[in-house]
Amino acid sequence: MAQNRRGCGCAVVVAILFLAIIFALWYFIFRSREAPLPPPSGNELQVHVLDVGQGDSILIISPEGKAVLVDAGDTGRGRAVVEALRRHNVAEIDLLIATHAHADHIGAADEVIRAVSVRRVLDSGVRPPTRDDSAANQNNANGRNANGRARATRGGGREVTLPTTRAYEDYLTAVRERVANADENYINAEPGQRFDLGGGAVITVLAPMEPYFTRDQLRSGGNEPNANSVVVRLEYGRFSMLLTGDAEAHACWTGNYPTQITREAETQWSREHEPVPTD
Repeated sequence: MAQNRRGCGCAVVVAILFLAIIFALWYFIFRSREAPLPPPSGNELQVHVLDVGQGDSILIISPEGKAVLVDAGDTGRGRAVVEALRRHNVAEIDLLIATHAHADHIGAADEVIRAVSVRRVLDSGVRPPTRDDSAANQNNANGRNANGRARATRGGGREVTLPTTRAYEDYLTAVRERVANADENYINAEPGQRFDLGGGAVITVLAPMEPYFTRDQLRSGGNEPNANSVVVRLEYGRFSMLLTGDAEAHACWTGNYPTQITREAETQWSREHEPVPTD
């Protein structure tokens, strides 16, 4: 009996050592490929979760005062976001991250862009879904009308623009009209992109990755904009925070996402509309 126990103990030790070796190899192979982070300045990095009701908006202020806004809440909540920016003495947004094309995340983006100077916009590049009640248009794989615009039709052939589609179009219009050199400063997110916020703070893009998730790859109730959310890692010294939009948990394990999305960050922001502390 004692011999069997010693055998079990040895097996556990071997298993632990094996896992430790695998982790060490993963860390040195994958993390060593990334450029080293700049040293932290020691000044304060601020992360504020803004109160926008049912929706998301997160304000990051770097140690050198650069501002990053991650989403802008639902349609009509722009005033709340702009007032929060003013309370924190933000006169310019260096980077606006639109994690995905749902109204509760980008609905007020157009209001913010028209009220505050925005230098750059980072977007997932995945359009919002369309709803089509007609059998003919349900067979249209692109879900767009003859002009290529995302549209839905309802009885009698009358065109109806869905709220999320309208919010997304308003946001894109604001980008074209108010962001300087929009062709260059409207950026499709790709893994590996890095944004130096100054003072040692860095944002790295982890997702979405091509090929993008499609509906047939998702569980019941899942959708493409959520699954293809912009996922970024905010780092400052030993602090790391993962911001995932509405990326759905199962998507992180299907092979499209890099491993670090689920294993690296000390703080993980991955939930769908749960109560959170507010600014």
